[in-house]
Amino acid sequence: MGILKTTTIKKFLQMQRTHLKKHERYQDKQECIFQIVQQREDELIHSFRNQADILIEYMQEVLTPYF
Repeated sequence: MGILKTTTIKKFLQMQRTHLKKHERYQDKQECIFQIVQQREDELIHSFRNQADILIEYMQEVLTPYF
């Protein structure tokens, strides 16, 4: 009975370690994806600001003679 309990406990602990490793890998992937998304958002915001600045400059050049 003692050997059976020891074996069962060892198997259970091994399963828990395996599950924990899978969970850690999943978390690492989620964190990596989050960083990529954050980087893309920053790039888009920067791009939109540049486009807005270009549009404002253009409008000032075009509309200044009329005022």
